[in-house]
Amino acid sequence: MTNYNITLLILAGGLGRRYQSLKQIDGIGPDGEFLFEYAIYDAIQSGFSKIVVVVNKSVEKVLEGRLSPLKKIVDIQLVIQETKTKKYPTDRIKPWGTAHAVLSARSMINEPFMVLNADDYYGRLTVSLGAQFLKNKISDLMMGMVAFPLLKTLSKNGPVSRGFCETASGSILKCVQEFESIEKKDGIIRAKSTIEKHLEPNTLVSMNCWLFSPLIFDYFQDYFDVFYQSFSLSMEKEFYLPQAVQKLIDEEGVQFKVLESNDQWFGLTYEEDRVDVKNKLNQFALELNYPKPLFI
Repeated sequence: MTNYNITLLILAGGLGRRYQSLKQIDGIGPDGEFLFEYAIYDAIQSGFSKIVVVVNKSVEKVLEGRLSPLKKIVDIQLVIQETKTKKYPTDRIKPWGTAHAVLSARSMINEPFMVLNADDYYGRLTVSLGAQFLKNKISDLMMGMVAFPLLKTLSKNGPVSRGFCETASGSILKCVQEFESIEKKDGIIRAKSTIEKHLEPNTLVSMNCWLFSPLIFDYFQDYFDVFYQSFSLSMEKEFYLPQAVQKLIDEEGVQFKVLESNDQWFGLTYEEDRVDVKNKLNQFALELNYPKPLFI
């Protein structure tokens, strides 16, 4: 069955600690474009009918002004990821995590949707791959994710954490296993844990690129309510997407098809990444024919 309405959900509510500014509103493109505006451009080209951006209050006004002109060409909405509501009273400042960010957009999404991080560049083919899956293959029991070869996701400016995709027959996701402090040195990719582990460069890793049916909102609400009961006083504990997805797999019988992207991923983890990302965007503006400026 073909879905004619599909949505791109961009998670731009994080605060970021290692990067010395708000990554969501860093004008890093050739004409000052924000990194996630490239995902919006690619999504429009791939047939997404709506864009929803989850933000925190500190960037709401900036993004409202920036994205308002795009409403002439696509349905685009902002939603605040609230840390405190009547139902969830707290003095917490830090957002509740990526799964909670998705849940924040519940009132705006009734169709299949793709999730991306605002501070990552996923590539035009990645967005197109997600669009085709959402239009033609997604169901309440078969959802998806787009994964990347590990080598295409590293930073030369410091170690990173990555979720390794363990799959069953037919590229069905079994679990996402987190490895920390991953970096490439002397031609070898290593992760530091209790023992040092060498990693294969083509191993598929999750970069938080998910393909969901709107059914997940009911489940995520239940999961977050349980999470909140345990951690309502925590200032740091977060409700992450991989944890929520694992519960969908283990408890609800939902399957996730793992699609492989051959695009080069890059993102803003460290302040030093900024120069590399800026250079790549200049290069991609030429190679991929991104207009300058991106939106006129």
